[in-house]
Amino acid sequence: MRQVYPVILSPGDDGYLVYSPDFDNYTHGKDLAEAIYMTKDAISLLGVGYQDMGKEVPIPGQKLTKIKKGDIMAVADVDFDEYRILNDSQKVNTMVTIRKGIKNLAIKRKMNLSQTLEEAILAKA
Repeated sequence: MRQVYPVILSPGDDGYLVYSPDFDNYTHGKDLAEAIYMTKDAISLLGVGYQDMGKEVPIPGQKLTKIKKGDIMAVADVDFDEYRILNDSQKVNTMVTIRKGIKNLAIKRKMNLSQTLEEAILAKA
């Protein structure tokens, strides 16, 4: 489920410092795009970590804070389930059935069947 968390961006000489009040977390980016990207990644990683530890994931907007002059109030949208799927790198054995001719073609072309399957699933997701 996608959620939207408020964040505060503070411009500085070397980019933007970003504070996420609900997670009491800071991150940084050299420009606005990188700052928001890093913030979404940090919030997603923290949320997944909370879930894994059995902790309650913060409700968006519950810990608002005052912003200083020059700061920018923004939001970061995250989907913890999607983040988990795309970033879980643990490999598992999975049995699949394909036609013999397709398998032989893959072997002939020196294709990695596991990688090809992952790419196909991600392309359809």
